[in-house]
Amino acid sequence: TLGRDKVNATIQMFFRFLIQYNKRYDSSEDLLRFLNCCSSNIGNGRKFIRLGVPIENMRGASKARSTKDEFLKYCLVGTGSCTGFRYFLDMIQWVHSSGIHKIESIPTITKWANHFWLYALLFNIAGETYKLFSTLKKIILIKQNIKDAQANGEINTKAFKELLYQRSIGCEVILQQSLEVIDALSSLKYWKLSPLTVSAIAILYTMLGTHICWVKTIV
Repeated sequence: TLGRDKVNATIQMFFRFLIQYNKRYDSSEDLLRFLNCCSSNIGNGRKFIRLGVPIENMRGASKARSTKDEFLKYCLVGTGSCTGFRYFLDMIQWVHSSGIHKIESIPTITKWANHFWLYALLFNIAGETYKLFSTLKKIILIKQNIKDAQANGEINTKAFKELLYQRSIGCEVILQQSLEVIDALSSLKYWKLSPLTVSAIAILYTMLGTHICWVKTIV
């Protein structure tokens, strides 16, 4: 249940890939209509599940202001605030796409939602990169201390294993977010890639996101 949005996102991006693949090879209109229906309904379902989430994001951004490290504080506040604004605009998009109320300015709202999506990713990548370098410094320091104390250089401490775990997760998060940036840049027309290529990248980053969520849950 903790990773339900991640799993739904992966399924949605798989349908998105199938849509672009079948468009390229001139598949039947009925098949494309079916795939579009699946993709759009999963997307609307994800937006519905996230109703109210912007409040949680803003609360998290507010709590992040007490972070002692200045650089990390700005990254956390930026990530939380931009994600909150993005999900708020997603709520408006859901109202429009679900047919509750048609909004004429929906293209502008979608564009701003994509902008905040990109900003949140960049803030998060900066924060995760900063934490990764901090973790690597600690790992190097522990290795040096162990080598000074033990001739064999073996490291079996719980703290060291935790640092190795953080390093692994940090690298995976940065990779996943970097791939997602490509999708955001493509949505904003800043990077011109074929829809098929972007949808394939989307499958990769959603699968990585699902794996990260799974690892964090079971640890």
